[in-house]
Parts: sequence; structure tokens; C-alpha cells
Amino acid sequence: MASGKSALLLNRVAYLRSLNKNVSVAMHAVSHRERMHAVSRAGPQEYALRFKGPSDLQHFIRNGEILAIDEIQDLGMSFSAAIGQILDRGFSIVAAGRDTDFRGETFPLMEWLALRAMECVSLSAVCTTCFSPALRSQRLIRGEPAHWDSPVHEQCLPFETYEPRCLDHHQIPGKPR
Repeated sequence: MASGKSALLLNRVAYLRSLNKNVSVAMHAVSHRERMHAVSRAGPQEYALRFKGPSDLQHFIRNGEILAIDEIQDLGMSFSAAIGQILDRGFSIVAAGRDTDFRGETFPLMEWLALRAMECVSLSAVCTTCFSPALRSQRLIRGEPAHWDSPVHEQCLPFETYEPRCLDHHQIPGKPR
């Protein structure tokens, strides 16, 4: 959403490595299917291990004492047990992701993580329409706002894009009143 969340994650990874911490960076297989790196618009990038299911996370943590996950909003609640087990084993997780979907509704896993996190940092972007603080992600399909009934996760790449929007300029056709 152009808020700097991936840049902050990658900055944290670099900092932890400067302290001689072993950090594995990972992304879900559905996140940015076209690339193998966690990438920030600000420039930093890091090779990211790709995973499909909760059990894959258990393999990555063996490689490092800290697991950094970019685009964590793409994980469903089926990952909560695996994440809980990793934390119970004494490992740390650093994650970056959007807290709400294109409709403005909270991703269930993000809410679950926020309740267990030692620290949460909320970032906002700038509305592409009026330059006010953007608290929503405007999903565009072929340049038009996505309908309320659209699936939460992208379906028609490369015809989908996201833009940061303020509450006044965030549009969801078909939204129930």
C-alpha cells in the first residue's frame, strides 16, 4: 500500500543481522507470484523463501532464530497454530502486512497477531487522489474500483492494482449499507 511496511521489515532484518542474529525471510506463495524477493518501493530487497502451507514455516525456522514474513496478510487463520508453535518454541517472528483488505475489513490473522505481538507499528500512506493520510487500499481491476463481491485475494493479475486512499476517496461498489 506504499506505506513503507516492507522497507521497515527489511530495515529490521538488516538491523538484526548486524547484531549477528540469524534471520530467514519468507513470503507466502500467493504473494507477488512474479518475484522471489521481498521488495520495497524505497529500494531494499531481500531473497524470500516461498511457502505454501503452515507446515512449511516449521522448516524455515530451523534455518534461523528469527523468521521475517512479508505480506503476512496473505496467510489465513490456518497459519495461526503454526505461528503459535514457533513462538512457543522461543523463536521470534517479525512480520509486515496490511491490517485491512480492500473492503476495509480486518484480516482475521492480522487481528490475531496484534493481540499476541510485543510491538505493532501502524503505518499510513498518502492518498493518490488528494494527498491526505490513506487508511485504505483501493483495489482496482482494469482501472475501476473492485466490487464488494470480489474475492479478497487477487484473481486477475496483471490487471489488478492497489492505490492508497483516504476514507473520502475509498470506493467499494456494491458495499452493503
